[in-house]
Parts: sequence; C-alpha cells; structure tokens
Amino acid sequence: MDILDPKPNRVFIVQDQYKRHPENDTLVSKFDFTEAKRFGDLTFLLSPNANPFSPNEGVICELTDKLHDYSVHDFLLLTGNPILIGWTVAIAAQANKGRVRMLQWNGRRSCYLEVRGDLYKFL
Repeated sequence: MDILDPKPNRVFIVQDQYKRHPENDTLVSKFDFTEAKRFGDLTFLLSPNANPFSPNEGVICELTDKLHDYSVHDFLLLTGNPILIGWTVAIAAQANKGRVRMLQWNGRRSCYLEVRGDLYKFL
C-alpha cells in the first residue's frame, strides 16, 4: 500500500480456470494463486464461463467497469481465454495512460515476476 494512496494494491486475475480433481471428480482451480497475494488483494474479473463470442458487449462492459480505476499500483495476472486477456490488457492500459504491470509465473523459482509495460510510449 502506498502512503499517498491508502487503497491497497490489487491483482486482477482475468479468469480462473478449473479442472476435475482426480480423487473426487469435483471442480478445483487449475492454479494456486497464493503467491500472487504478496502483490495485493486478488480480484477475479470474469467468470470461468465468460467467452468472447457474441454478444460480447457484456463482457467488455464488465471489464471496463471493474478496471475503471486500474492504477500503477495494480497488477494483471493473465490467465484464461486469450481474447479476454487481450481485452483486459487494452482496457487496463486505457484506464492508466498506457501503463500496465503484469505478473509472470516463474516455475524454476516458484514465484511471480513483475513485468511492466508502457503501451502508449511509442505511439
């Protein structure tokens, strides 16, 4: 949390994905997001059933609504449908003048690495 901005950092997860548990056939999250909590409060943007096919205005409106105050203190964790991931990055960048911070899982080190981008810098 930033002293000048009392709002806690957030980690926006595009979409959780599920798999069947081998022992009891229940649906469980495909990923363990525990390490991502070190970067901020976890917020899932879309349901696992969300898809980019028509009508897609509802999905875009939902992303726009949830990311309207995305800031330099927040992160994107890009899991889910690739098209929904693209829309999420575009909407977050628009909300924050092109600047986005993302988390990339590093399997060797078992941790997330921060990746920063300024998508409007060269426009």
